Amino acid sequence: MRRYGIFIIGAAAAALFISLGSWQLRRLHQRRALRARVEQRERMDALDLAALSEVGDSLSYRAVTVRGRYDFAHQLLVTYRVVDEITAVYVVTPLRYGDRAVLVERGWTPSADGYNAPLAALREPDTATVTGVLVQVPGDARPEGDAWPLHVRRDAAASLHGRFPYPLFPLVLRRTHAAGPLPMGLRLLAAPQLDNGPHLSYAIQWYSFAAIAIVGPVILFWNERKRRKGAAPRER
Repeated sequence: MRRYGIFIIGAAAAALFISLGSWQLRRLHQRRALRARVEQRERMDALDLAALSEVGDSLSYRAVTVRGRYDFAHQLLVTYRVVDEITAVYVVTPLRYGDRAVLVERGWTPSADGYNAPLAALREPDTATVTGVLVQVPGDARPEGDAWPLHVRRDAAASLHGRFPYPLFPLVLRRTHAAGPLPMGLRLLAAPQLDNGPHLSYAIQWYSFAAIAIVGPVILFWNERKRRKGAAPRER
């Protein structure tokens, strides 16, 4: 009975690996569905951010335009970024419109330490019309200290409300078009891209493990059987 235990273990392992592979395929289908929705939104006309009365998930990846006034006294630096293999920081500035503001990712700038940036040299005219894409940034910003500019690992607007003297729009606006020349050293961020992710390769990997778990015990059992036959005494 012990000789057949390897088949039980192999079958259990194969069942687990097949389950994990199927889970990755489900994730792939979900990702493809999300990508299709995003691509559909990207083809829509730009919205007027100031005219929006409700905010929901349907606004993620939507193109918008908004006119307002930058608040350069309350800027963020998103630290330790890498863009085009260059250590950088994102420069994020609130744009006030009406009685609220939206965090605008104005662009990125090279940074030797991935932490600091010459914000005075990157300043733009206070009044601006910004065109870009709304991005839902998850997680907690976790600012380092209270001094401005705040250094954060992510510009998650939802976790930064209490830091500003006005309400924040819950999504971040990534500027993708500039109306005029940018300050020297400031470069626009690319529009967020959504691919299918690594789920297909992971699924293939798990199914490969399942095949090994099934075939491996058979090979081991066959080799052990041949060894036993070879070791058995021959009759004369």
